[in-house]
Amino acid sequence: MLGKTSRFGRVVFIILLGYWTLAFVSTHLPGDTVQAAKRAWMLSWPHMDKVAHAILYAGLSFLVLGYLRWSWRLSQALANGIAVSVAAVYGALDEYLQSFIPKRSMDIADWFADLFGAGLGVLGFMVILQASPLRPSFPVWKTGRQSLSQ
Repeated sequence: MLGKTSRFGRVVFIILLGYWTLAFVSTHLPGDTVQAAKRAWMLSWPHMDKVAHAILYAGLSFLVLGYLRWSWRLSQALANGIAVSVAAVYGALDEYLQSFIPKRSMDIADWFADLFGAGLGVLGFMVILQASPLRPSFPVWKTGRQSLSQ
């Protein structure tokens, strides 16, 4: 049934909310705070921010996809599209909002890194799902068709 969540789906949702909250807070810190953190963790490699964006959005799309699959019981293709779309829209919004943060700026290259990461998150989810005993198999939209094992 659409919207009826399993216990596992609720756990994924709680993890998703926590992850997204931490992601929002970390991407909206003032620029001098970010620079200090980079120095403290010795992360001053070239383009390290792009790697960080890709990792952050891979995790986000992975969790969104998990929530959609176990809570909303969507097909894999539809859930993949929604997860990448959510990451793309949120990534664009995130970049726009950063333009209002002191010593931060909006960067289209960061958004492309977000999209790349979202794709990696979906790919990772699909690879893990194939080997997982938690792979959902249930009818889609109550049509009587058994699917979702692709």
